[in-house]
Amino acid sequence: MKAVKLVVLFFVLGSLKIVAQSAAPQSVIIPNGAFNAKLQSAQKQLDPDVQDGNGSLGFLYDTTLCGLNYTQYSLKLSQRVTPVGVVQPAPFPITAIPVNAQIEKAYLWCVAVGNGGPITATITNPASNTSNFLMTNTGQDIDLCWGFPGTYSYRADVTSCISGNGNYIISGLPVGTSISGSDVEGATLMIIYKDVSATYTGSIHIDDGCLVMLSGTAQHSMIGFNACATSAFSSTFMIVADLQNLGATLSMNNGPSFGVLEDWYNYISDSTTIIQAQSTCNFSVSSGNDCFCLSVAGLYTQTNCNNCVTTNNENSLVPNSIHIFPNPNAGEFELNITTVRSQTINLIVVDQLGQRVFEQEAYVQAGKQILNVNLEKLNPGNYFVQIRAAEGIVTKLISIH
Repeated sequence: MKAVKLVVLFFVLGSLKIVAQSAAPQSVIIPNGAFNAKLQSAQKQLDPDVQDGNGSLGFLYDTTLCGLNYTQYSLKLSQRVTPVGVVQPAPFPITAIPVNAQIEKAYLWCVAVGNGGPITATITNPASNTSNFLMTNTGQDIDLCWGFPGTYSYRADVTSCISGNGNYIISGLPVGTSISGSDVEGATLMIIYKDVSATYTGSIHIDDGCLVMLSGTAQHSMIGFNACATSAFSSTFMIVADLQNLGATLSMNNGPSFGVLEDWYNYISDSTTIIQAQSTCNFSVSSGNDCFCLSVAGLYTQTNCNNCVTTNNENSLVPNSIHIFPNPNAGEFELNITTVRSQTINLIVVDQLGQRVFEQEAYVQAGKQILNVNLEKLNPGNYFVQIRAAEGIVTKLISIH
């Protein structure tokens, strides 16, 4: 048993205990997107780190690391619109991943009108390896004025197939004109990576789901982050489906409204400034004459908060090295953490209003360890668990019932 020292700085409504561990715990892996009421009674769930958004968006991803950045490519795929989209198999060229970058996470998103049936995406990467991914239905809402049963957003974690820059050939996303089937309007491949040659601190926060508006204004307020400093560079982004050049206006982070070249499936990005201690970011899409779907909202910032140096070594703390189970839980859970070196970490729990309800500091030895967390005195609900180390911040979502 490794020696472990626990230093408690601050305590509200909970407790934490650390146990060193030599082997990973056994668990049942629940697919992304499984964070909903149907799984409240499931046992030993591992990181259900999404919240389904039916008529809304929910938290998906929040990470801060030295050199964290991302790239994406989006395509219109629908075959029922004019002009039609790209025919599958469709190329998604990726060109901006730096040499020796470390891949942190990759997602494939799409939005479909139709019956909400299962979608399996097939991806052939630049190394000519082919993988199939059963996509998660991240949310649903009413039809986009086309007479289909409804509108559905989908996502797949495709990290395992990312091999660097090059063409990713994607197929298997249903398209067509029949209202008895489904028509995917478009898709986005996003790859999040760590640039080991960069000295900035990168942060990215992503929410996803399905929010349909039949003319009017769709609004989403992003929470669950706290800016460590005013950004040296920052941008916001949205994925909006079914815009048809009818004069929609968009705004992100309370910036001025602007229009875009609307083409049925749009990935939209805009530069902005995030100020120190900012903890909300607002997104809106308005149209008086169109039906549309907001499916993804994101925020990316660069600061100098961490002492980042050029390195080719792995992070001592990365999102995939942290797991919470069971989740949902009754207030007690295990936080499994793997680090490559001994260090001090901070565990912070934040409620949906952005208020800290629990905070502790702990010294952990290198290797695999379990932190037993007791939050039984908190009210039932959803909370953000932030694990902060010298290299960055990883955020997970938990549900207490």
